[in-house]
Amino acid sequence: READRYYARALDLAGDELNEQTLALRLGRAGTLNTLGELAKAEELLTKVADEAPGVGRPDLRAKALLGKTRIAMKQGHGADALAFVAEAEAIAAQTGDVALQAWAGFRAAYVRWWFAEAGDAAVAELRRCLGVAEQLDDIPLRIDVLACLGNVLYNVGDLPGAEEHFVRLIEMADSARRALGEFLLDIAREAGFDLLEYRRALRAMLGYTSPRDIFHPVAPGVGGA
Repeated sequence: READRYYARALDLAGDELNEQTLALRLGRAGTLNTLGELAKAEELLTKVADEAPGVGRPDLRAKALLGKTRIAMKQGHGADALAFVAEAEAIAAQTGDVALQAWAGFRAAYVRWWFAEAGDAAVAELRRCLGVAEQLDDIPLRIDVLACLGNVLYNVGDLPGAEEHFVRLIEMADSARRALGEFLLDIAREAGFDLLEYRRALRAMLGYTSPRDIFHPVAPGVGGA
């Protein structure tokens, strides 16, 4: 919750002035609130950013806010909303020329369509394409998110070797960032106050996991689902 307190203080200092910095701070706080499971507050902030971003000439911030709203809609099982939000985000990203944003929107759209629109192999192909873009850009957060989603998709369709491959790569990414995966998960547990249910919710949020089944926990062989 320290990150949330940081954003809250920064927004208090920024006041009610509408500018790019304020919108970026709202976007950042919405992300932390989403991870903490405070979906209503996160949704409210994301809606404000989405509504106000075009007015300051930042359609990219609207796209990012819509991607945040997509994640919340997925968690709530609101498939129609998730599909609508991500479609608009993808369209905006295509107009910006921002390759990274296009990849963020593309992979999220692929995952949503796989889950709610039975996109099947086409979604897997798009996830792989976005992973390639992330590797070309050396965008570590994007690579981690795509690897997690791709691993979950392959796990759910029964491609366990493929899922294992991508979760192993996720662990390698944590290593390359000089963060042991165990330490990373421990940080999540601390944020959750060592409450098992809250930890599971946070881990699901991190991986974008929406299945009612146990989550595949990428720590070590033989470890049960979280």
